[in-house]
Formats: sequence, C-alpha cells, structure tokens
Amino acid sequence: MSHIHRLHPESSDSDGVSGGAQFSGMDVARDQPGRTGRFVWTVLGLLGLAGLTWFFSSLEPAAAGVDRELLVLGQVQRGPMAREVMGWGQLVPDRVQLVRAELPGKIAVVYAVEGEEVRGGDRLIEMTNPEIEIAAEKAEQKFASARAGMIALSREQGARRLALEADLADTRARYLLAEDELEEKVSRGRGKEDESEVRRAQERLKVLARRLTADEERLELIRAATEEQMSAQRDELRWLESILESERARLRSLTLRASGNGVVEKLLVEPGSRVAGGATLARLALSDRLKAEVEIYASQGAEVEPGFPVSLKSETAVVTGRVSSVKAVSGKKLLAVTVELDDNPRIPASSSHEVKAAIQLGMLEDAVSVERPAYAASNERAMVFRLSEDGSTAERVKVQFGRGSTDRIEVASGLDIGDVIIVSDVSEFDDLDIIEIR
Repeated sequence: MSHIHRLHPESSDSDGVSGGAQFSGMDVARDQPGRTGRFVWTVLGLLGLAGLTWFFSSLEPAAAGVDRELLVLGQVQRGPMAREVMGWGQLVPDRVQLVRAELPGKIAVVYAVEGEEVRGGDRLIEMTNPEIEIAAEKAEQKFASARAGMIALSREQGARRLALEADLADTRARYLLAEDELEEKVSRGRGKEDESEVRRAQERLKVLARRLTADEERLELIRAATEEQMSAQRDELRWLESILESERARLRSLTLRASGNGVVEKLLVEPGSRVAGGATLARLALSDRLKAEVEIYASQGAEVEPGFPVSLKSETAVVTGRVSSVKAVSGKKLLAVTVELDDNPRIPASSSHEVKAAIQLGMLEDAVSVERPAYAASNERAMVFRLSEDGSTAERVKVQFGRGSTDRIEVASGLDIGDVIIVSDVSEFDDLDIIEIR
C-alpha cells in the first residue's frame, strides 16, 4: 500500500526536508527568468507592430487613374449666361367635372365607360322620373292651348278690324262724293229751287261727316281693344312658355352629358339604381383646358417662383405658359411645378402628353461660369477636380458657386477663367485629392 505525503510549508525542517521531499531556496527561484522573457518578447512584438502601422500609414496613397474618354469636362468662361431650369412632366386636365344628378330619379341607361374618352355634349347617363315627365307634358299642353287661343283671337280681331276699315272707306268715299255734289250745286244755283238743293246737299254732307268721324273713332277703339287683348294674351303665353321651358329643363337634366372633352375617371352608379338630387354619379377629367405638371431638381430650382415664363415642348406642339405654383415633393429632392398655359393646345388622343419644360430664370450679361457639374448646387460650396495644365492629373479644390442654370453655373470663387474641371460624377474618388488622367 502506497503512502501519500502531504507537504506543509509550516512543518518544514530547518534543513529543508519535509515528508521525504527536499526543496531548496534556489529551486523555487528558478521559474522567474522564464516569465520575464515572455514579457519582453511580447512588448517587442507590440512595438514592432506599431512601427509597421505608422510606417504604412505615413506612405502617400497611390493616385487613382481614370480614362479621359469617360469624363465630361467643362471650362470656366466669361460672358452672357442664359439661366433656365429644365424639367420633365406632362399636360393634364386643368379642371374636373363632377357629374351630379340635379333631381332624384332612377338610372335607366349608363352610356359612359371608365377610362373612355368623351367629347363635350356626349350622353353619359340617362335617368327617369315620372313626375317630371308628366309635369313637362302638362306644361306643353297648356302652352299649346294658350297659343291656339291667341291665334284665334288675332284672327277674330283682325276680321273685325278689316270690316270696320271697309265701312270707313265706304263712308269716306260717300263723303267725298257729297262734297263734290255740294260744290256743283253751289256754283250752278240761281233760284229758290237751286237754293233748296244746296241746303239738302249740305245736310247730307254733314251726316256723312259725322258718320265718317264715328267710323274712325270706332276703328280706333277696336284697334286699342285688340292690342290690349293681344298684349294680355302674349303675357299669358310668355308665362306659360317660361313654365314649359322650366319643365323642359328639368326633363333635360335627367340626361347627364359631358361638359367638355375629357376622360371618364370614375362611375359611381349602375342601371336600375335610384339616386337622390345632388348625388355625384361620375367624375370626368376634362381636357378642354390643360395645364402642365413638371418636376425639377430642388438643387436647380431654388429660385423658381410663380410668374416665371416657361416654354413647353411636346410631340405635337410648343406652347408657353407661366409658373403658377411650386411645391416640394415629399421624400424626394424634387420640386413639383404647376404651369398655367397661355394657349390651350389641341393634343390628339393618340399622342403622348409628356412635355419637356424650360423655366426661364433670366439672363446674366457678364458672368464667370462653367458647365454645371452633376453635384453642384446654386449658391453653395463644393469640391471639384481641376485639371493640371498638361491635363495629366486632376486636383481637388474648393469652389464657391453662385447662381445656376440647367447646363451652366456661376463661379463666385475658387476657379479662374480658362480652368478646366471634371463635370461628370466623380463621387467614387471622394477619398482622393488627386486623380491621374489617362
């Protein structure tokens, strides 16, 4: 059976013997040099790594190269600069027709189809309403009866007036004959018998004169009475005609039509359904009056304001207009510009409504400018790559830009006339100060 000896430092003898095992002072100290060596080597390794890191970081990075054919270059020049902002958009209807039922009724026929193009006056929806139809028929009958009565009265009064005019003419003729007879007897008379004939002729002339006056007065009274009766009849006829026109308008309102050329955007009813007065039955986008909705880059359109002139070019026409509103497009670096047109172009249905817009900002008569870099914004600083004199390299420089246009931008500082810069996108070289041009 083996024995296990436990070592107890406190029970060591003075000669270093304990439990049959011997430890000297030198034996315990022998482990210390090993730990020191490892520590030294670790420190030296860290120092070497740090030195290499500093060495490589101190080296200049090699310049990246790019082919000249891949670059778009621009040269700083001095002279007139037309300022405009380009954008793309489309011609859209300037107004919308909400097709509403003026009166309650039942949908009889729906002629329109969603997405279909219609012309002004085209039938869209036909409604029925028996009460309105009956009221219109009664108004038609009353008007026809009153019109017939007026015609009969006119004929009757006309015949009576003609008879009186004939009597008056006969009386006037007899009066003239009596007048001639009296003159003859007066010129011929000598004796008592002749004087008697003259007196009888004078009496006959007086009677005819009174009859002539009475006939004239009777005719005038008939004319006045006839005019009063006809005037009252005309007033009644006009009143009945206004009622008839009102009922006809109500009847016509049951047929809903397009107020102009456009496209049916939405239909909200179907045949057989009943609708209340004022209900919206359809929606039309009218093209008889157009406007343009254009989008431009916000970096280029900061100065665009309502009233600025705009030139718009489509496949079929070139029109002009003015900016009516400018709004930011949510979530995009764009501005939505609405243009009110000076004229309303006729765009065939088969043609595209897309337009290219040029918003005129004005003219700078004497400006230092350059072709606009893709990343340059008006009145802001930007880093650009300027080519060396021999064109072999391009160095990054800071430039203050001024007012801008679509294709050019004003240079406020940082570049001189004649300098050539890289206009195309060079964002891949943002971490470099120099680019080699091959």
